[in-house]
Parts: sequence; C-alpha cells; structure tokens
Amino acid sequence: MQQGQQSARRSILINTLWGKANVLVRYLTSFVATAVIAANYKPDQFGFYQLILTYLTIIDSINFLNPTHLRNHLVKNPDDENAVAGIWFYQAIAFWAISTLVVIVCAIVMEDHLFWWLLALGNLRLVFKCYEYMQVIADYRLRNDLTQKMQMMQLGSFNAFRIVAALLKVDMTVLVGCAIPQGIFTAIYQNLLKKKVGFNFVRQFSWEKYKQLLKDGAWVSVVLFVTTVQTRIFSAMIAEKMTPEMYGNFQLIVKLVEPATAIGAIVFGANYTVLAHTLHANKEAFKKRFSKISALSFAIAMFCSVVIFIFPQSILVRVFGLAYEDGLSLLGWGTGIILANAILNISIQYDMLLVRYRSVVLKYGAIFVTYVALLSYSAQFSVKEAISMQIYVPLVVIFILDPLLWCVRNVKSGSK
Repeated sequence: MQQGQQSARRSILINTLWGKANVLVRYLTSFVATAVIAANYKPDQFGFYQLILTYLTIIDSINFLNPTHLRNHLVKNPDDENAVAGIWFYQAIAFWAISTLVVIVCAIVMEDHLFWWLLALGNLRLVFKCYEYMQVIADYRLRNDLTQKMQMMQLGSFNAFRIVAALLKVDMTVLVGCAIPQGIFTAIYQNLLKKKVGFNFVRQFSWEKYKQLLKDGAWVSVVLFVTTVQTRIFSAMIAEKMTPEMYGNFQLIVKLVEPATAIGAIVFGANYTVLAHTLHANKEAFKKRFSKISALSFAIAMFCSVVIFIFPQSILVRVFGLAYEDGLSLLGWGTGIILANAILNISIQYDMLLVRYRSVVLKYGAIFVTYVALLSYSAQFSVKEAISMQIYVPLVVIFILDPLLWCVRNVKSGSK
C-alpha cells in the first residue's frame, strides 16, 4: 500500500514538472517565433500570416471527440483502447480530407485565391493529427509526462522551423509550409511512443461506438470549441474591417500580451484537480480555496500588466522596426486585455468546476454575438478600437450575466 502511494506521488510530481516545462517551452518558443517573424516581415505580411494561423486554429478546434471525455470513457471501459484509438485515427483523416476540400473550393470561388491556397497548404498538418490518439492512451495509462513531451515536440518543432524560416526571410508559402515538417516529426515521435507505453494498435472502427462517444461527450466538446474559437473568430472578423498594415499592428499587440493572458488558465490548470477534490469533499473549503487561487491568478495578471505598461516602447520599436511604431504606442492598452481575460477566466473556471457547461457556452456565445453586433456598426476600425473591444466586451458580458444567472439559479432552487 505504502509503495503504491509513493508511486502515485512520484507520478503526480513528474506529471506536474513536465506540465510546467511544457507551458514554459510552448509560450517561450511561441513568443520568440512571433517576435522574429514580426521583426523580419512588414506589418501587412505579418498580419496576413497571423490571419492564416487564425483560420487554421478555428479549423483545428472543430474536434468532435474531446480527449478528456475519451480518457473518462477508457477509465470506465478499459477494453476499448483500440476502439477509441481507431475512431480517433479515422475521424482525423476524414475531417482533414473534408476541411481541405472545403478550403480548396473556397480558393477557387473566392477572390483572395492566394490566402485560401496557403490555408490549404497549412491545413496539411491536420492529417498528422490521426496519430494523436497516443495522447489519450498515454494519459489514460497515467503517463501524462509523455503527453506533455508530445505537445512540447509539436509546438517546439513548429516554432523552431518558423524562426529559421523568418530569419532567412523566406517567401510566405515556405513560412506557412513550416507546419508540414512539424506534423511529420510529431507523427514519428508519437509512433515511437507506442513502443514506450507498450500499446499494440489494431485499427478498427465502430459506428455505434462512435455515435455513443459523440452523444456522451457533446457538451464537453462544445465547451472546448467555444473556448478556443471565441477570440480567434474576432481576429478573423476584424481583419475585414482594418487595412493590412493596421491589422498587422493589432496582431503584434495581441501576440505580445498573449502569454500573460494565458497565466490565469495555467494557474487554474495546475490546481484544477485539487479544487475538484475539495469541491467534492467540502463546499465551504472549496469556496475559500477557489478565492485564494483566483486572487493569485489576478495578482499575477496585475503584475504582468504593470510590467508591460512601464516597459520602454523605444526598445520594442528598435526590435520590430518603425513600421510597428503606431501599434506599439498602444501597448499600454494591452494591459486591459490581460486584466479582462483574468476576470473572464475566473468566472469560466468556476462554472467549469461546478459543471455548468451551459453557462460557459452562454457567456462565450454572448461575447461572440456582441462582437458581431459591434463589428457591423462600422465599415472600418482602428487598432485602438479593436483592442478596446477585447477589453470591454468580456467585462460587460461577465458583469451582466454572472448576477443574472445567479438570480435565475436562486429562483429555481427556491421554487423546488
């Protein structure tokens, strides 16, 4: 018994350390890659490239099978490893083929042919997602450290290729094509991991099991989708309302503050299991612990905001060039994006822990609808106006919906 507890503690420690290393590598390499690309390309080129990545992220987020739900399914049905892996494998290939076909049709029909053909090129990376079933299997077998290594390999290799390509100032086609070697390296690595965990993959597919997995994990998949795409859709839509140079400047601000906006999710992610267990054991203790973690999350966001606000803009102008001077002069407004995201994340994490998936979807849906309404108000937006929307819209939605939903829940509980 004691040996088993020590083994469990060791696994938790290893998984936690690799998780922190993964976050550090992902955000550090992404930040460096973004900085190098922005410094070596003009604002309109940088904005064009970021728009392609935005669309690729939206396509990638359409995942009908949520990894968390699949892991939970395997806990209850340990004999379904090959079935789950096979379903993931064939769904990924089918979705890549369908999404690529749609993009190619858009390339033929739409006016901006270059954008859509480059999107089809970048979309090639999705075909390699068929091997990501190994992340589900490794997590289920309590080897989350291997999952973290896989993710580090994915984004680390992608950013390494992008940095080299940007330093060489290659054509945009080559820069977008960096996703292809990333996919190849990741596929090779994940196949090697099959031997490491001793998984003998026998490809199989069951329509009945696939439909059951879709049905059981529907809400989790919807929550994951809206969480991922709500800001990406805004970036895609605002591009139509700005000049290429303005959009490039706007994207640079967003990318510079992006690591800081993710800190809240990182802090809650590191403590999510502890909070979930505390909620199950004692609700009052949960509220106190959640308040402390929320305060820590917001304090870190405040610190990052102050650092960004006082950072000398002249240094950034020298790094990125005079073409980005107008955008960098508004970097102080980026602190508002950080704080707004911190407040939004606290609200969302509370709902997620209490399994209020409908509330999460409602909040993100309200944010999206508000963005659409505001964007339809004018034919063109400045960089400052675009940043302002990313500050005020989430705050207004949260400050209206949270009290409203609280009242609705109290009315329902009182009527029972």
